[in-house]
Amino acid sequence: MLSAVICPFGMIVAIPTGFNLLFETAMILGFVCDRFPRAKFIVNRYQRLLKYCLQQWPALLAILIMSVAASGIAALQPWPMKILVDSALGHAGLPSYLRLFFDFLGLQSNPAMLILFAAFCSLGFYVLNSLLDVGLSWAWTAAGQRMVYGLAADLFRHLQRLSLLFHTRRGIGDSLSRLGADSWCIYSATNQ
Repeated sequence: MLSAVICPFGMIVAIPTGFNLLFETAMILGFVCDRFPRAKFIVNRYQRLLKYCLQQWPALLAILIMSVAASGIAALQPWPMKILVDSALGHAGLPSYLRLFFDFLGLQSNPAMLILFAAFCSLGFYVLNSLLDVGLSWAWTAAGQRMVYGLAADLFRHLQRLSLLFHTRRGIGDSLSRLGADSWCIYSATNQ
């Protein structure tokens, strides 16, 4: 399965989704970089930041799974309304899978029960969607902050190894700005 990604220079690249995502993506990006020199510049530019993203692969995988689940829940949200309008208020028969479900539970499939069923399904989908939204927000925040702190720590280590002459020529505010503000670039790059 492929998903299209529009690169910053305007070209559409198909990125595969699946188990060996990183390998296949690297192969495609390698092919693109061979054909287009500007693409190689962009890939090399972000290659340093990729290290911080790969360290957070479990959180990013959880984000991917929660995003797919949230999409599935969002696709199912109109289903209770269909049951309500077609079967409870309309004259269409109850779908066979719902008839089996009601028979299994020993419930009657009268209009009042179908209205109650549709209401509980709508409420359940809303609660699941809200929980997934909270989980996604928390996971993005946690993974993003870990990536930012990792980048800031490496940047701080690099600044400490620089000579005193470098620090006398540069202002303290510049170094602090690089540590505090510029390290958020990785969060911005992964969150888009």
